[in-house]
Parts: sequence; structure tokens; C-alpha cells
Amino acid sequence: ETRKGVAIIMQAANSLSAARKSADWHFLLLGNKGTEHVPYQQMLTNAAAQHVTFGGYRNDIHLLQREAYAAVIASTGWDSGPLSAVECQASGLPLLVSDLPGLNESIQSGVTGFHFPVADAHALADVMGKLLDDPSLRNRLGASARQRIVQSHSLGAQRRQLVAVMRRVLGQSGEVSDQISGVV
Repeated sequence: ETRKGVAIIMQAANSLSAARKSADWHFLLLGNKGTEHVPYQQMLTNAAAQHVTFGGYRNDIHLLQREAYAAVIASTGWDSGPLSAVECQASGLPLLVSDLPGLNESIQSGVTGFHFPVADAHALADVMGKLLDDPSLRNRLGASARQRIVQSHSLGAQRRQLVAVMRRVLGQSGEVSDQISGVV
């Protein structure tokens, strides 16, 4: 879908290939079917094309994420908070996201990843370059991203949050409190 921002990622790839002399980066884009990738591939300069792979649909994304430096969600239109934002951070990846309402709440900018202005490929390329040049920043953001997801999205965290809501709604009376405690 156009709103997913693949064109922005292609433009960022062109910017990175022009700005960086080293071959220390590569984009792996997943989720394309058939020939959907062709118009995007045609947007790439020859130099950038060697740094971009369209991987289609895969069942081993969790394994691929282990080898990645960061994840990007470059949406240009509504994207309220995709599951991929949680999955990427759970894998310990810093997440770079468009500064769209909803999507921008999926990270803590400067702590678990970075926001970049919507449709701004140069800003995306700049923040990617920053992560490539600073492994300690990349590692710190990735560790914080994983910790944030474990603390707020793990099964244990979800149970604690549900119990807290139930206690607020139902009150702390003996019978209700005992029933809630049995959930945990």
C-alpha cells in the first residue's frame, strides 16, 4: 500500500548510497507479493539497488530480526500502531517511525528509537546514518526497546494491567479481591 511509505524508504536508500562510501547497510523489505516491488525497485539508483532486497512474505522474520540493526516503519498515512512495531522492539531493535499520530506513540523517541517527519526520506537517511555510525547508541536503544515491550506488553504485564483495571472497576472488597487474585 502506498501509505506504508515504501517510496520513502527507497528515497532514503538513494540518499544513504550517495552519502556513505561504505557498504555497511542494507534494507530488507518484507511483505511484498508477486511483482508489487517492481515500481519501488525502479526508484533506486544503481548504487542504492545493491543495498535493497525485497523479501516477500516470510515465516522466519523473527530470525531475520536478530541480524538487523534497526527497523523502519515509514508510513505516510494512517497507521495507528501496527503489531510489527511491538514485534520489532521485542526483538531488541531500535525502531524508526514516521511521526504520525498513533504510530509515534509506539516508541519513546531517543529512548527506544526515533521519530522522523512524515515522508521525509532525508531525515530517515540521517537517523539511519546516526545508528550505523554509533553502535553503542543502536545497542542502547535496542535494549531499551526490548525492555519497554517486556514491561508493558508481555503476558505478565498484561495480566497485571488487567487486574489493576478490575480492581479499580470492581473495588477492593473481599470476595472481589479474592476472585481477582485468582486471575494472577
